[in-house]
Amino acid sequence: MIAVPGEAVPSSGWNDIPGARGCTLQNISMSKHNDDLQRYDAASIGISTQSIDELTKVSSLRKFLQPLVSDSNLEFQEKLNIPTFQFESKTMYKRLTLIVRESKIVKMFYPIFPPDKHIFEILEWLGNNSIKR
Repeated sequence: MIAVPGEAVPSSGWNDIPGARGCTLQNISMSKHNDDLQRYDAASIGISTQSIDELTKVSSLRKFLQPLVSDSNLEFQEKLNIPTFQFESKTMYKRLTLIVRESKIVKMFYPIFPPDKHIFEILEWLGNNSIKR
């Protein structure tokens, strides 16, 4: 769950769920390294089960450069069998990264830890598997 600045983050049990904590840090890190991704003709797109309203609000307040897409109906999960977890009767995505080229998934990172450092794994993989501009 990407946290909206100034709003309470779930406290009861959230930090006990593997992979739940760190969405905000990961998005901050991805946004901060947007230029590094562009050197590989890569773009970050966040997909969440949170509502469009929540994602629009947090993206605007945090000034994320990457688009955040709502999949509150879990259509992406149904097509790709993305791992999920339950929290307070909500289904949420576990953190993973897909590298897609020409509409094909060519790499998956899972699990993601630590989320704020994951961008460096992505950049290393791109450096070894892409043509740098």
